[in-house]
Amino acid sequence: MNKVCALILFLLIPYLAVSQLEVTSFTFSPQEPQPGEQVTLIVRLANKSYDQDIEATCRLFLNDELYDVKVVPVSHRSSSGVTFEWIAYPGQHHFALYMSYYQENIEYSDTFHEYLTVQGAPEEYDYFSEAVTLFNSEKYLQAKVVFGQAQTVFEDRNDTDNAVLCEEYILKCEQYIEANQLYTQAEESFYQKDYVNAPIYYQQAKSLYAILGDGRAAECQARLDEIGEIQSQRKGEGYISYLFLLLPAGALVIAVWWLRRRKGGSELPDYVPEKELEKPQQKNREKPLFRDAGEPGIFRTLDTIESQLDTQSPDTFKSLVREFRKQEQKFVQEEHELEEAQQIKQSMVNLKDKIKEKGKRLQDIQRLKDLSRKCDALMDGPVGDLVDAYNHYARLQNEFDGIPSTGSPEEEELKEKLKEYYQFIQEKAKSEQSESQ
Repeated sequence: MNKVCALILFLLIPYLAVSQLEVTSFTFSPQEPQPGEQVTLIVRLANKSYDQDIEATCRLFLNDELYDVKVVPVSHRSSSGVTFEWIAYPGQHHFALYMSYYQENIEYSDTFHEYLTVQGAPEEYDYFSEAVTLFNSEKYLQAKVVFGQAQTVFEDRNDTDNAVLCEEYILKCEQYIEANQLYTQAEESFYQKDYVNAPIYYQQAKSLYAILGDGRAAECQARLDEIGEIQSQRKGEGYISYLFLLLPAGALVIAVWWLRRRKGGSELPDYVPEKELEKPQQKNREKPLFRDAGEPGIFRTLDTIESQLDTQSPDTFKSLVREFRKQEQKFVQEEHELEEAQQIKQSMVNLKDKIKEKGKRLQDIQRLKDLSRKCDALMDGPVGDLVDAYNHYARLQNEFDGIPSTGSPEEEELKEKLKEYYQFIQEKAKSEQSESQ
């Protein structure tokens, strides 16, 4: 009987651990918009839990393209709304709301779909003007979506010039999105006094802003100059400290020299030249295969590189990459027998794939570390406006979702920090709510 009960409970567990948050409604206002009319998308989320508050990340996809991201807190046994703004244009549109949240170390997610048809002929709507308006309002994510729609219309009309112009605007939107993210990362690193990563982010953002002809390139340069001055001051202070550390060592060297001079140094033994080693006679023999144990050369070097690829040090990995490239340049197929050359080429191909895989993993781990530092900076600093705090969290969560799973300790640590930041914002929201009451 006990075994039967245990089996029933085991089978019921997946059904008991259900999501406590659900989408109860997804409405449009107005319900039948005209082309060019602003539409408000209203989503209601209900928290069925009796004792746990939840913060949900809501990602809105329009026609399979990410349109906007927002984070909304939902108290236990209550509901909350989140709104998105959209300018209607003709055609049938597919809206998908991807909602996710953490609860007791488990990530829950759900997707809600809705469709809306806007009357009118697509070719009659001025997508391009609407996209330019969004672009000038610095809503680059939304502008990118509408420019894509305009490009499709121009291509249907065989209007190549305007289609290419839309492509150029789409590229600018992507550059602005990336530049703004880099600038935000740079500012967070700067205020955290992380003068190692901050200049990297500022330089990358500056390059993009310069390409775009944006004045924020000068702001990035001003920050770089400021960091340079700070590092110069620290370097000067370091030299002075180093000089003080050298003084005792210098005094010790002088004292030893003086004592040895008083005693008189012992005479050096007479120099006896070493006997010249007999050179082994070269025996005529066939050239051994490259994989022979006694044959040194490029194959052993490749084996050495491969054996060290388990390193977690980026500097060590870079030195391995440099050594591999050096071996690639040194390798001349004609200098080896056919079988040897084939073995070397195949070894290089296999090792190159492993290096790429390792480099991607180290890069992902470094991104996880960067996100972890950002999360620490947000939790250590003042919360400020709750909307800004939610937006900061949404950016962190989006970046984390974009990193493939590495199964590393850094990934698990960042998951825990993101959950802590959830609770951090939640406590602040509760505190403000209590004060307002």
